[in-house]
Amino acid sequence: MVVTADEQVEQAATACANVQILHEPVSTGLNRSLNRACRALESMHNNFSPLIVPIDIPLLNRDSLLKVLMPGSSAPFVSIAPDEKERGTNVLYLSQPGLIPFHFGRDSFQQHCDEAQFAGAALNVVRDHDLMFDLDTTIDWKRYKSHG
Repeated sequence: MVVTADEQVEQAATACANVQILHEPVSTGLNRSLNRACRALESMHNNFSPLIVPIDIPLLNRDSLLKVLMPGSSAPFVSIAPDEKERGTNVLYLSQPGLIPFHFGRDSFQQHCDEAQFAGAALNVVRDHDLMFDLDTTIDWKRYKSHG
C-alpha cells in the first residue's frame, strides 16, 4: 500500500500492478500515515501483519528480512532492526496490527522497544548488518559506494 499526498508518487504507484493507493489530501507525517494505512488494511483484510521497511536500506535481502519475520514466537511479538547507532528503527514488524503505536523519528528504536514491553509482546531485536546500515548522511552514501 502506498499512502501519499504527492501526485507524482501516486502516479508512479498507479503504474505498478496490485498496489493499493491511499491518497492523503495533505502530508501528515510518517507515523500518522502508517496508522492510516493500517486502519485501511484492517478494514479490507481480516488478518495481516504490518511490516515497515523504509527505502534507505540498500543492503536489504531475503535472508536478513526472514530474521525479522520469523522470530520463533507464536505469542504477539514485535521484531525490530535498529540502525547502526541503535537509535533509529530501520525495520519494524508487528505480528498483529495495532500491537504498538508507531514512533518513527528521533530515538524511535528505544521507544518501539518500550512500547513492546508495555504491550506485553515478545520482543525480537535483529542486529543484522544488512538491515542496520541505512543511508541517512552523505558519509553513509560514500561508505555504501565504496563497498559496491
